[in-house]
Amino acid sequence: MIFTKRNVTYFQNYCIKTMSDKIVKKILKLGRKDISHIKFLFEGYEGLCTITTVDKDEAVIELTILPDFISDVNRILDALREEVDFQEVVS
Repeated sequence: MIFTKRNVTYFQNYCIKTMSDKIVKKILKLGRKDISHIKFLFEGYEGLCTITTVDKDEAVIELTILPDFISDVNRILDALREEVDFQEVVS
């Protein structure tokens, strides 16, 4: 595809807006020592979600999940509950 001003404008105005309307964000509070464990685990599932540390002192992270992967992330989180103690924070 050749990128023209028209293509880029379409992408910015339609595709990004449409996708961002459906993105799911989950906020988790967990133990500080578990932040890296969860980050590395989800990095192994490349493209599934992104993780941002919101507050390292309070051990709060945010998962940004595309709509196609919500059920996958939820299954991983359910399995993780046996290993890691965390709570989902309702925003």
